[in-house]
Amino acid sequence: MWEFLKRWFELLRGGTQVSRKWPQYSVDDSGFTEISAPDGAIPKTHLWSDVLHVGVITTDEGPFFDDVFFVIKTRTGDLCMTSQDAQKLDLLQYFKILPGFQWDRVVEAMGSADNAIFPCWDSTWTSTAA
Repeated sequence: MWEFLKRWFELLRGGTQVSRKWPQYSVDDSGFTEISAPDGAIPKTHLWSDVLHVGVITTDEGPFFDDVFFVIKTRTGDLCMTSQDAQKLDLLQYFKILPGFQWDRVVEAMGSADNAIFPCWDSTWTSTAA
């Protein structure tokens, strides 16, 4: 299963190695900032207006390992990924900023015990249904 997650992540990042250490973010109405980056990376700030895609990835490794991950892709090409367990602040409360965010996909992801990808919002979608 871990190979599934690595392959998906490599597709989006072009070969970046996946670590089991996940960054944490401070989040507010304007955006989110890495406050603990793995591997000594320099923390970055991302504005909600720069977000292109939000999704949830689930794995079959729970409950002993992180098995729910939030993925946010930005206009600058950054891919921000953090586990639900590593993210002490609730990202979900800020996804309301994104018009047409598909909350039913988050609910479906939270109930999944399989290796799966749940797109929840994309800047190209025109739907405004919440």
